[in-house]
Amino acid sequence: MIHKPTIITLGFGAEPHGIIQVLNTIAYTKPVTIYLTDPLTNISELPYAEIAKIEDKTSVFVVIFSAEGHAYREFKQIIDRLVNESGMIPKNICIHSTALVDADDSPVHLIGTISNLIGHMVHYVDLNPERNFNFVQKPTHHYVCLNRLHRWERAALVEELFDRSLAMYGKISYASGTKDEVNIEKVKLVFKPKYRNLLPLVLDKPDVDYEGGFKMDNSYIKGALFNIVTESAYEHPASLNDPYNRNINVQHCAGITEKTFKVFIMGQIPIMLAPRGTVEACRRLGFDMYDDIVNHDYDNEPDPRLRISRVVDEVERLCLKYTIDDLAALKSMLDLRQQRNVEVMMKWKYNNAILIPDWVKYFKAQGACSV
Repeated sequence: MIHKPTIITLGFGAEPHGIIQVLNTIAYTKPVTIYLTDPLTNISELPYAEIAKIEDKTSVFVVIFSAEGHAYREFKQIIDRLVNESGMIPKNICIHSTALVDADDSPVHLIGTISNLIGHMVHYVDLNPERNFNFVQKPTHHYVCLNRLHRWERAALVEELFDRSLAMYGKISYASGTKDEVNIEKVKLVFKPKYRNLLPLVLDKPDVDYEGGFKMDNSYIKGALFNIVTESAYEHPASLNDPYNRNINVQHCAGITEKTFKVFIMGQIPIMLAPRGTVEACRRLGFDMYDDIVNHDYDNEPDPRLRISRVVDEVERLCLKYTIDDLAALKSMLDLRQQRNVEVMMKWKYNNAILIPDWVKYFKAQGACSV
């Protein structure tokens, strides 16, 4: 007998119709109650006491929804209360966010998504993702590295590029955001004195706001074959010794945002300054990461500081290996691969249904559905 789920939404300003529709398509083999919550809105709290009174915990699920790249570490306090106060079975708790990889010690499940991120990005970009915009342009430099906002790992990367005399091979922006977002005098103090007068590093214009970050129709940006993507998430060095330190506020799990999607739209080859496992997560999503061209071994480096140097090692190898003419010849052979990456990306656009097999597999493992 097939049962319809009871779905209780908590904390949403607007109902998340996409995920609700997906959860309603599953053929449940027993009555289930699903609490669907967005803790980041702070609109309402989970009914811990109410859940505690439910005798059959195998029929109760909590789906923690987030449009951000949060995972177990960020939601640990909530999950601890669900397990300790409400008696929830850990595997009956599922995080549904833009994180693509969770911590190895996470007791709960994660189903990551990029569908809404891609839909949002396509809405804002100034280039048509369905066209081969950048395939015809001959490269004029090796790489571009865009950093509208300051982060510790981005500063370390840019400084090392300058230290190794690699800045001349590419175009770099740094701290080019608006004055409300960037305190440039404080940012300068992070860098060595000899680089401070270079800041902010600006490619086309200063004071780039959020929407300006989606503008790609720029020769400095499109003229590169490689793109050093400094993703939104990155581990804090202190997390190596204390991964659940509540004073660490940064997102630390592998996940990709418009920063990576723009690279695929422009037909570029990504080099990822991102949390450990991000490149592998991209492969699992179906993206070609050009492993025959780029050595992504840095993706396995557990130390976030050392990973920065390993990324720069690879940038240096590529810059020394290829001349500008070599880049043009290489690019001419990549059209079909670049187009496939765009096709993979567009397949995800606002497509919550693409994850139905993952949800079915999850509920089947918990004994709540059979197919």
